[in-house]
Amino acid sequence: MAALDRPGAGNGHTPAPAAGTDDTRAVVVATGAAPTDAEVPARSTAGTRAARRDRRSTSGLFRRRRPIREPGQPSRAGRNLPAAIGVGAGLLVPVLAGLFFFPIVFVGIVTLFGAVGVWEICRALELRRIRVPLVPTLAGALVLPFSAYFGGAEGLAVAAVFSVLGLFLWRALDPAPDAAKSLMAGTFTVLWVPFMLSFAMLLMRAEGGFLVIATLLLLVVANDTFGYLIGAFFGKHAMAPKISPKKSWEGFGGSIG
Repeated sequence: MAALDRPGAGNGHTPAPAAGTDDTRAVVVATGAAPTDAEVPARSTAGTRAARRDRRSTSGLFRRRRPIREPGQPSRAGRNLPAAIGVGAGLLVPVLAGLFFFPIVFVGIVTLFGAVGVWEICRALELRRIRVPLVPTLAGALVLPFSAYFGGAEGLAVAAVFSVLGLFLWRALDPAPDAAKSLMAGTFTVLWVPFMLSFAMLLMRAEGGFLVIATLLLLVVANDTFGYLIGAFFGKHAMAPKISPKKSWEGFGGSIG
C-alpha cells in the first residue's frame, strides 16, 4: 500500500505541486495546500489572461499614455471641459443673438455682467477691510451702459460724473471709518467695470460697430479655448507656478496664435 501512496503523503509534509504556472505556486504559498486538478487549469488560464492584459496595456498600440481619471476629478488644466464648453456656448449664443437682432437685450446682458463684476470686486476689497458703498456703486453699474446706448458719449460722461457724486453723497449721509479709502475704492470700481463696458454701447452706435463687437467676443473665446487645449495637451513649462500652477508657456502660445 505504501508503494501506491503519493510521495510525502502521511509523513507531515505538504506534497510538492506539479509543474505549472506562477499562479499555482502562489496558491501553494498562500494557502499551504496544493490546488485540486480542477482548480489548476482555471487559475492558470486566469493568470495567463491577466498577463496578456498587462502586456497589452504597457506596450504597442495598446499602451496607456495617461491614467484614467476618476469621475468628477478635474482635468490636467483644472477644468471640467464639458461644463466649460456648455457655459461658454450658453453665454455666447444669447449675447450674439441680442447683439444682431435685439440690441436692447444685449445692453441688458452687458449691464448684468457689469453688476456681477462690481459685486465681485466689492467682496474682494472687503477682504482687505475696504468697504465700498455697494448701493451707489451698483446703481452706477446699472445706469452707465443704458446712458451710453441712448445718450452716446455725452450721456456716458454725465452718468459717470453723477455716479461718482452719488458715491460722495452716500458716504456723507452714512459716514464710516476710512471714508477716503472707501470713496477711492468705489470710484475705481465704477470707472473700471461699468464705465469701460459702456464703451461697447458706444461702438453699437457707430457704423459696423456690431461686427466689431462680435469679432472682439469671438477673439476672446478663441484665445481662451486654444490656450486651454494647447496647455492641456502640450503644456510642460509653467509660467508662474506659485500664482497659477496650470498656466504654461505652451498654452500662452496657443492663446496668442
